[in-house]
Amino acid sequence: MAPSTTSSDTALGLLGVACARNTTAELQHEDRLGIIRTARVRLLEMRKDEILADEPVYVDEEDEIPLGAGISVHVLINGIPYQFDSTIVHGRRLIQLNAQQVIPGIALRKPHSLAGSQRRAAHRISMAGFAPTEVLMVRPHAEHASACALDAERVSGLVTGLSAGGISILVDPRSLSRVRRNEQFFLTFTLPSGGEAFCMLGNVRHSYRVEVNAMLRLGLAFRAWRGRHHRYEQLRLSQSLVKLERRQLQRRR
Repeated sequence: MAPSTTSSDTALGLLGVACARNTTAELQHEDRLGIIRTARVRLLEMRKDEILADEPVYVDEEDEIPLGAGISVHVLINGIPYQFDSTIVHGRRLIQLNAQQVIPGIALRKPHSLAGSQRRAAHRISMAGFAPTEVLMVRPHAEHASACALDAERVSGLVTGLSAGGISILVDPRSLSRVRRNEQFFLTFTLPSGGEAFCMLGNVRHSYRVEVNAMLRLGLAFRAWRGRHHRYEQLRLSQSLVKLERRQLQRRR
């Protein structure tokens, strides 16, 4: 278990070990809409005020962490998870790996200390690159929040991002023009890998129009509604997403 915080000297020593081993680290940035942008890099070299890393590989190909934006960096060193706050200070840096090889990379602001990692376990993965994943959205019954009316309006959307904690959906605004923050929907979908369908309850965290295609993008957080069965569904979803993400990242490397 990592200590709550490390001294500056200890942090420098641990980061030096991570760079010497070209350790993989995860970068997380929360944008103004509350969406977690996630990327992975290899830590390659430590300098006076910077840590050099290779080019980020984003979990969602549409994501990008802005230069200078605050990020949390999560890294496993000697079997212990650590994190530190940083920013990307240079987005285009040539890194000399050896006498023959130069690669493009980035530079991170070097921290003064490390803390025990509080990495978000339910990070999102992109559904881009997989078969289109349709989701059926239905509002709960007006008088019975744990069920939906038989004649309730059913709206179809396309899943663009997914985690065990929530879902990102594209919807035609002509079929769903009125959406309120914290409004609830029952969500039914099947992953590209097949298997039993998932039925989750989601709260709308944000909604906005996508300028390129005028579609409506919704972000919903999953909420408990069936006790143990809900926890089972989250565990099943998390395990399925790990397999999908592994396939996704293997294709990009």
